[in-house]
Amino acid sequence: MNMIQGFKKIGLAALWVLPCLAQPDSFNRKEIKLLGSLDYGQTSPPARLSVRPPYGAYDFNAKPGDRIEIKVHGEGTLQVFLTDAEFIKVAGGSTHFSYTFDPASKPGTFYILVSEIHHQTSSFTVDLERPSTSAANYLSCSADSDCVAVDRAGCCHNGYKDAVNAGQLEAYRAANACQDAHHMCPMFMIVDKRVARCDTTLKRCRMVQPEEARQ
Repeated sequence: MNMIQGFKKIGLAALWVLPCLAQPDSFNRKEIKLLGSLDYGQTSPPARLSVRPPYGAYDFNAKPGDRIEIKVHGEGTLQVFLTDAEFIKVAGGSTHFSYTFDPASKPGTFYILVSEIHHQTSSFTVDLERPSTSAANYLSCSADSDCVAVDRAGCCHNGYKDAVNAGQLEAYRAANACQDAHHMCPMFMIVDKRVARCDTTLKRCRMVQPEEARQ
């Protein structure tokens, strides 16, 4: 193989790799499997991605000015996107990101799309949070001893726990109280074995796996 042939082969390989790494600006509805709906403060039941269709999605309703936080936990190398009702990308690309809706926008339905970059099967869960203005107080900490694990407040009680400042439990419950007495909750229950710890970089209580807490 001469040098020119070698460069041609490398060039062809690069052209093949780049589309795989590029993030799309919009998505084909035929490549998306709708898995259900989420509300703020809710964690999805465990779901599984297959090779086809490549995207699993949850929808939710948002209002102008809402600030949301999306966290996805799962197997493999996952990508997560926020899209509008036409499946046009709004934000995302990682498994943990925040987004604030334009105060001048209109209420609407949005989608959280999850895919596995290498097109492998994968199981995952999605957390959809709307940080409140008082979150800085009830999540603040300076040491692990400031944080306690409590049953997640809200409309649905599926076994998940949240890490909260031990002196701000009432503020946490008031800020996350269920506003819909007739809310339909998914029929599953988990045993949340995570523990409450203080992220000393962010000065914020968070739930971590036991093995992470021992590090």
